[in-house]
Amino acid sequence: VTGAGSLPAGVTGDLVLDVTANPSGTHTTIPLTVKGATISATADDAVYGDDTTVHVTASAPGDAPTGAVTVLSGTTEVGSGTLADGQADITVDTEQIGAGTQELTVKYAGAGDLPAAQGTTSVTVAKAATSSTVTVDPNARRGQPVDVTVDVASATGTTPTGTVTLKHGDTTLGSGTLSDGSVTVAADASSRPIGSTTISVVYAGDDDHLTS
Repeated sequence: VTGAGSLPAGVTGDLVLDVTANPSGTHTTIPLTVKGATISATADDAVYGDDTTVHVTASAPGDAPTGAVTVLSGTTEVGSGTLADGQADITVDTEQIGAGTQELTVKYAGAGDLPAAQGTTSVTVAKAATSSTVTVDPNARRGQPVDVTVDVASATGTTPTGTVTLKHGDTTLGSGTLSDGSVTVAADASSRPIGSTTISVVYAGDDDHLTS
């Protein structure tokens, strides 16, 4: 009898192969032990800009697996570590994976007579809170645009991107796009009376940062 086949991915432990010869129809069973590791993982929730920790557990018949494990977001490696007693805690920079619920792949390189294996987990990364600092040109003149500089910072030290809009009530006075977290907007104050005017600054947020 000749032939070839493969076991489903991830199958380990004591198995019994049920074999039928062709064309004779002779039937037999073959005991088989397949060595391999099972990889499971969990990840701590985090805020964008802070680190998250991926907790990896590798199990296999006999001694606890040893060897290297890597964490990937898509095809990009975002962390790595070494198993100790079948476990590893791997730090991942959330700036590498972005805000939202992300799926991570944990790959075990294999060691000794254990082949490579992998598992998956998901991590929830919240958007970072933001705040704005506003500086107004003190030499503003009625009928001329007023330079308003807005610096937007995040609570975790990351750099927000996106749009800032200046408003007086429901009236938009100007808008601009952040560069390195800052923008100077020439606000149209031509319809404002002489004296103090309250201006609202609205940061629209981006994929990783909350509005403010």
